Amino acid sequence: MAAVAATPAFAHHSAGAFDRTKEMTVTGTVKTWRWANPHPEMRIVVAGSGATAGEYIFEYPAPTTMIDRGYSRNFVKVGDQVKIKYNPWRSGTNGGLYQDVTTPDGKSMKVRQ
Repeated sequence: MAAVAATPAFAHHSAGAFDRTKEMTVTGTVKTWRWANPHPEMRIVVAGSGATAGEYIFEYPAPTTMIDRGYSRNFVKVGDQVKIKYNPWRSGTNGGLYQDVTTPDGKSMKVRQ
């Protein structure tokens, strides 16, 4: 009788989940910042009552890729005001694949350095 090892199924997706033909920009306050595999995730809150107000979810490259590009897990913290350029989710969910983030100290950190 052969034993079969079960492996967990992770909800990993291709870059096809994002509309790479569009680039959007939003400014908001960091609600959560999770530095984890396979992709770190940042949630920000955009204040106001207009169409852009609400919570946004952004996906980042793997932590090892971010470290190679000069990031540390502490490059932002909850409560920081950030400006993010991103490719939106095709699903219409607020947020998407980050392309550039401007931190409170004015430093611009791009996905492709």
